[in-house]
Amino acid sequence: MRRLTDDTGAEVVLPGVVERVVSIVPSLTETVATTAPRLLVGVTDWCTHPADLDVVRVRGTKNPDVERILSLAPDLVLANVEENRAPDLDALRAAGLAVWVTDVRTLAAGFASLARLLAACARTDIGEQLRWLSAVETYRGFAHRIDQRIQAERPDIDRETFVEPRELCSTTHVHNDHRLVVIESGKMVFWGNLGMTLRLEPGEMVLVPEGRLHGSSIESEECTYHQPIIPDEWIQSLLDEAAGAPAAR
Repeated sequence: MRRLTDDTGAEVVLPGVVERVVSIVPSLTETVATTAPRLLVGVTDWCTHPADLDVVRVRGTKNPDVERILSLAPDLVLANVEENRAPDLDALRAAGLAVWVTDVRTLAAGFASLARLLAACARTDIGEQLRWLSAVETYRGFAHRIDQRIQAERPDIDRETFVEPRELCSTTHVHNDHRLVVIESGKMVFWGNLGMTLRLEPGEMVLVPEGRLHGSSIESEECTYHQPIIPDEWIQSLLDEAAGAPAAR
């Protein structure tokens, strides 16, 4: 068992591996669905992202169906101090469920909250996040090396393309795969936390390994960018290099 502290300072006792999660907060549902969709076994009726999410519904944020949540036997219930009512959370705890409550009031707090949440779900390590944030310029260099390899070996590699308008903000999140962010046109501010920002212009790029916190906002009228999805086997030697370890051969 693990004993962790949520955003409110409450101790939450969790199994070594969290395998079943109920989210009664739509934004947290989207976060878990992005990083570890198989963990979700129940969400609110208001959880509409991702659109293809097909799990049990447990009513709303203000009137969750406690009995239905209990029947799902979750390892963890995700809640928020403003979205959910204390009596409902108390009822879940009284029934023996682990309830993790988030409380985000500033951008910096949002990054810290997400890191704690991901650690609770055992999806990432805070040490990895710190190494990523402190070495982000290195990951810009890695991106160019990977881009050259794509052009030479995999020009048809799977990728997603986005066209976004000015001031569109991508909330802090992680991916469950390795990606480049490559700017085709326009300008983007890319961040990993409040103190780490990159201004990316056409032709510029950065590597975002699996599970690393990041977000972005658009500074130009429109920004088109691509996210090639990078195979695991291309990444490990670069992560070793970033950590100062001998690269795997």
